[in-house]
Amino acid sequence: MIHRDHHMLARLACTHREITGAVLRMVRSIEEDPPPDEQLRALGSYLRAVGEQLDSRTEAVADILADPDD
Repeated sequence: MIHRDHHMLARLACTHREITGAVLRMVRSIEEDPPPDEQLRALGSYLRAVGEQLDSRTEAVADILADPDD
């Protein structure tokens, strides 16, 4: 069980690092060559959706880790 919990936390941390890296690359790209406002709005919507999905995954992992019977 501890191994499984550690593996789940490691996967979540990896996902967080990957998303953070992708967002930072996008921000740098936008700073260098700003896209039209419409594209920025679409990107903002996309990033909000990604953030919500990551929050949901974090909550799911926390629920699993909080249940000692699994």
